[in-house]
Amino acid sequence: MARIILVLGAGSNVGAALTTKFQSLGYKLALVSRSTPKPSSENILHLQADLTDPNVYCSIFTRIRESFGGTPSVVVFNAALLSPSTEPGNIFAVPLDAFQRDLNLQVKGPYVAAGEAYKLWSEEEKVGGGGEKKQFIFTGNAQWNTLLPLYQFVTLGVAKNASAYWLGVADKMYRERGFRFFFTDQRNAQGGPAGVAGPEEHAEMYSRIVQDPDAFPFLVPFVDGTKLEDLGNTRWE
Repeated sequence: MARIILVLGAGSNVGAALTTKFQSLGYKLALVSRSTPKPSSENILHLQADLTDPNVYCSIFTRIRESFGGTPSVVVFNAALLSPSTEPGNIFAVPLDAFQRDLNLQVKGPYVAAGEAYKLWSEEEKVGGGGEKKQFIFTGNAQWNTLLPLYQFVTLGVAKNASAYWLGVADKMYRERGFRFFFTDQRNAQGGPAGVAGPEEHAEMYSRIVQDPDAFPFLVPFVDGTKLEDLGNTRWE
């Protein structure tokens, strides 16, 4: 049976590159976005969902099992929101409803999605169908260890840091069972924040992670997607 990948936040950049890459690897794809979905096909399931709502994730996994007859062995959380302050230079002027919405999407959302995946992977494990390794990959950035003095990026940095923590704990607790949790961080050639995410670079790195997950720690800094980058002593244990 073909492996299944679920991409939460399957937009026109990283999401599109992941679609092309994982199609070439023979995966069935479940692609979730907030826009009107394209028609589905035998190997691609398009779903529309508001990923700020934690109640949608259970139904997403249910739809995948109904359509493909199985559970995703790879889950990618690629959705992001950025709500800037309404007052230039003041990080405390982000509207609280927008602040909460950003955290709902980028902290609560992946946490609930990972919990659903963990539950289904554990059920497969109990009935002897859990031999295949599983991966949950979160599209992060350099803000887990870089303090950017930019008032526009506060909610994004808070969310990336919060999710990096529980992803690292999950990976440490469950890796021996073959359940891996990854936080990726694309950098520029000088080791600084990449700025704009590179779609092809992310797709290449994610394909390498799923093909050999044991070769990677939970925190995956990279530049061009071909290898893990060494950030010196800046890492989580």
